[in-house]
Amino acid sequence: MYKILMIIMLLLYGCNSTDKLNWQDYNSTDIAKLTSQGKTVFVYYTADWCVSCGIDERDVLNSKKIKNLFKDKNVVLVKADHTEYSNPNIKKDFETHNYPGVPMYIVYSKNTSFKAKLLPDLITIEDIADNI
Repeated sequence: MYKILMIIMLLLYGCNSTDKLNWQDYNSTDIAKLTSQGKTVFVYYTADWCVSCGIDERDVLNSKKIKNLFKDKNVVLVKADHTEYSNPNIKKDFETHNYPGVPMYIVYSKNTSFKAKLLPDLITIEDIADNI
């Protein structure tokens, strides 16, 4: 019984909403406006069917270090969902960056002169930290 209670407590702790990243929707976010205001923006192109995306979310994006970095640097997080293949702007972004698809990560920050910086698809904590 003790083990079951511990598992339930761990699950509840892991689902704490204050620990989740706050993603804005790509379709309703004006990235150009945010960057012109000097805000750092991290854009994550993903899809529900993307296995690599799920692994990156689990191991990198949801790591305590990255969550703290995003919070400390006031990074605006934007998620571009390509699950349905239907957004022409996402397709245009792939073409602009000569990139085949998800996962794709782009940072706009002071470190990148607020220009789009494409990060590797096999993203690491250091890739993000070095460009935020």
